[in-house]
Amino acid sequence: MNEIITKLNEIEEKASAIISDARERKNAMMVQLQQDEKEIDIKYDRLLEENSKHLAEKLQAETEERIAGDRERAKKATWELNVLFQTKKDQLAEEIFARIIQ
Repeated sequence: MNEIITKLNEIEEKASAIISDARERKNAMMVQLQQDEKEIDIKYDRLLEENSKHLAEKLQAETEERIAGDRERAKKATWELNVLFQTKKDQLAEEIFARIIQ
C-alpha cells in the first residue's frame, strides 16, 4: 500500500512539475507575443508614416502641376481677351455711343 501511495505521490509531483513547466512556457510565450505585437505595431506605424509622407508629396506635386497649368490657361485667356479688346475696342465704343444716342 505504501508503494502505491509513494507512486501516486511521484505521479502527482511529476504532474505538478509538468503543469508548472507549462505555465512558465505559457508566460514566456505571452511575453514573446507581446514583444512581437509591439514590433509589428512599430513596423506598421513606420510604413503608414512613410506611405502618408509619400502620398502627401505626390498630392503636393500634382497640386503644383495643376496650379501651374491653371496659371498658364489664365495668362493665355487674359492675353486673348486683351487682344480681342484691342481689336474691337473702337467697334465696341461706337456701338455703346450709338445706343446712348438712340
